[in-house]
Amino acid sequence: MVLSDRFKYSFKVALAMVMAYGVALSMNWEKPLWAGFAVALISLATVGQSLNKGARRMLGTPWRNAHLLLS
Repeated sequence: MVLSDRFKYSFKVALAMVMAYGVALSMNWEKPLWAGFAVALISLATVGQSLNKGARRMLGTPWRNAHLLLS
């Protein structure tokens, strides 16, 4: 079975997020979710890419919800 480069990268980022969250939990951080968020933010190649992704999510969520209500 051959895995795509995209899958491998996604898997590595997901694993890093889980590991960061685990470390934050073990250190009793007040809000350990920020550790995983930091990994996700750092994993994006450029600032423009992260802004683009955020904008698409903000625009896509209302569109998806409206589509579900109309169908």
